[in-house]
Amino acid sequence: MRLSKSDIPFISSIEMKEIVLWHMMNGVKFASRDSVYIGPAVTIGKGTFIWPGVVLLGQTHIGENCELGPHAVLEDVTVGDGATIHSFNYLRHSRIGKNAEIWPSVTMYQADIEDSTVDVQTQIHRSCRIVWTRIRAGCNLEQNCEFKYIDVGQNCRICHSIITGEKLPDEELAVGKRTIHIGESCTIGPWVYIWGQKDIPPNMRVVAPHRADEYIETVKGATHIEPVM
Repeated sequence: MRLSKSDIPFISSIEMKEIVLWHMMNGVKFASRDSVYIGPAVTIGKGTFIWPGVVLLGQTHIGENCELGPHAVLEDVTVGDGATIHSFNYLRHSRIGKNAEIWPSVTMYQADIEDSTVDVQTQIHRSCRIVWTRIRAGCNLEQNCEFKYIDVGQNCRICHSIITGEKLPDEELAVGKRTIHIGESCTIGPWVYIWGQKDIPPNMRVVAPHRADEYIETVKGATHIEPVM
């Protein structure tokens, strides 16, 4: 759901200049201080750089040394230190952890992102938790997903699933090493649970079995992984 004009509180141009000036005095940097909208309840940490066209609404809290790209819209979002939010993103009621990177044209609602990278034109729906994960371009992550220590190829669709790779040392995670790799254009879920170390080839469909014992076999032996027709 996109914002309408009625959703944005009216703040006069003089009041907005005062808000922007107050943030500048507290160490926030603006590419153009006349082309942003910052709500009165918004907090921004020092060292953060804000590009033109950014809109920050509601109880949005931006950490230190972040970057908000042109025309990004954040409503009731908490952003951790060092995070980068690229241009034309629309994020609502979500938490972005420290050092995360959200590439352009991502739509996010009620998601929790930590130490991860989300590529362009991705949609992330409510109640998704993403930790140390790379989400590549064009993915659609539907509600109630949880990902840890995985790499997701482009144009995947995943819903109602938990995918958890083996925990690696932080220095290996920081350079992109993951223990579960999902190929491009895969469809996973609903109700799929994958853990450990696994490579899922491109263009595969992973579906949940009907019984609990089959469910265990699905994860271990990939008996329910099949090509997408």
